[in-house]
Amino acid sequence: MAGEILRRYFGESLELEEKSMAADFRTKADTESEEKILEILTKEYPDYEFLSEETGHNGKKSEFQFVIDPLDGTNNFFLGIPNFAVSIALQKNGTTIFGVIYQPITDETYWAELGHGAWLGEKKLSVNSEDRLECSTVVSSVGYNYDLEARQKLRLSLSKSNGKGIKRWGENWSVAFDCCLVATGRVEVMVMKETELHDFAAGKLIAKEAGAKSTDLSGAEDDDQNTSFVLSNDTAIHEKVLEAIKATKYNA
Repeated sequence: MAGEILRRYFGESLELEEKSMAADFRTKADTESEEKILEILTKEYPDYEFLSEETGHNGKKSEFQFVIDPLDGTNNFFLGIPNFAVSIALQKNGTTIFGVIYQPITDETYWAELGHGAWLGEKKLSVNSEDRLECSTVVSSVGYNYDLEARQKLRLSLSKSNGKGIKRWGENWSVAFDCCLVATGRVEVMVMKETELHDFAAGKLIAKEAGAKSTDLSGAEDDDQNTSFVLSNDTAIHEKVLEAIKATKYNA
């Protein structure tokens, strides 16, 4: 139902409401999508906590919490680029146990339950087995207060010339859908730094249930609350990306 709202508004000229800065904004598509999600889930789960991008925390205390991004990829949506999604995760005591991501334009539903695999509709998902850096795509995203110089150093370190570096570096402006790209085997690795929980909570579970490996930027064990991480197809590429992160001090 949230996806129907986004489809209805997609392609229209919408007013922007700035939040923390010019790059951080919402439209009425964001707010109406969120209102519909909260209306449905609050009715079904009145005692649960809710953490949603536009309205924040609902003030309740529960072992269960829904983490909601009603429109992940607002900038794409506003520009008319059909790369955005609705993302909803359910966490129990901080661990994500269910996640669903809906892409309204392609009408694709990605979902996963902890311990039970990841799916695109009824098709089970699996990461790919590519282990050559030169044949790999790295997608990346950061929070709004990022170090541009450090990020460029990492990109240059991985993007060596003469076919010795990565195949492509992608910045798709939709963290949730980037996770799905890893889960489906379309890309090999994603590097996230200081993103927000609502951006990746559902997607990280979907990717991990498809066989992805997740660590923090230093290579240590990751958890579902960590906002900076490497998510990969769990081949030698993961360590190669970590080496580049260390060499460029991107994990500082």
